[in-house]
Amino acid sequence: MPQLAPGGVESCAPKHAVIAGDKKVRQQRAAPGVKLSTIRRDRTPMGIILRILPTVFLVAYSQVIVKWRVEVLGGLPGSRYTGLLSYVAYLLDPFILSAYMAGLIGSLAWITAIAKLPLAQAFPIYQGLTFLVVVACSAMLLNEPMNAPKLIGAALILAGVVIGAQG
Repeated sequence: MPQLAPGGVESCAPKHAVIAGDKKVRQQRAAPGVKLSTIRRDRTPMGIILRILPTVFLVAYSQVIVKWRVEVLGGLPGSRYTGLLSYVAYLLDPFILSAYMAGLIGSLAWITAIAKLPLAQAFPIYQGLTFLVVVACSAMLLNEPMNAPKLIGAALILAGVVIGAQG
């Protein structure tokens, strides 16, 4: 329904339109303090991926480092640390501490990313990219096997990330 603008003139502008100089600017529903230009820029496929990448790399780093250190410190049966002592060794290891710190910083980066991106779009991209980075790093750095099913799965996930970043 038309609204009466100042001066008694009918206005068809929606309630969420604002006047900026002589231009009408439609405000999208956004978190308080988020600029319209930031939302538009971040919703490009590359903008979305770039905003998510710090979290992806920090979380992947933490996963690979923890796996590496558990193996080095004796996560296998017959190791020198057993029971509660193995957990103490893990918690005092500087590499594992760095992995936990990376996870914490990754969480803060994620909070920053989802403050400006739709969660339904950002989360699947984050999960897919993290999976790809962890699989690649585990093959290269931890000598874990890379076989055809893993490669096919990674390719399908990459396709899903590309499609998800579009919409």
